[in-house]
Amino acid sequence: MKKKLSPILTLFYTSNFPKKFYATSKKKYSVTIGIGGNIGNTKRIFDKLILCLKKDARFTLLMTSPLLKNPPFGFLEQSDFLNGIIRLKTNLCPNAFLKAMQRYEKKFGRKRSFQDAPRTLDIDII
Repeated sequence: MKKKLSPILTLFYTSNFPKKFYATSKKKYSVTIGIGGNIGNTKRIFDKLILCLKKDARFTLLMTSPLLKNPPFGFLEQSDFLNGIIRLKTNLCPNAFLKAMQRYEKKFGRKRSFQDAPRTLDIDII
């Protein structure tokens, strides 16, 4: 399902976005990450990321947001982005968490060519 918010912004609702995960966790830290991408089948990439995070014992998924399709900024000569939010729990320290997220970006084909470049998956720690 999708909901047009404006001529340039659209919300998408899928089986994983938004979603509340009813897992209990004794992990110490609650973390919010932003995810984005505009290369390939971004919805499928996001679904695969959710599956990987669910299988990864270091993380407990709490909830996700709907997905927002929005135009690029910075470098404008590229496709629109799809963005979302994932809330999870972990016991990893900040540096180890960052490294884990960078490994997921790389696993899904992220290449860092220049600032604001198109990408398959971008993970930002919020």
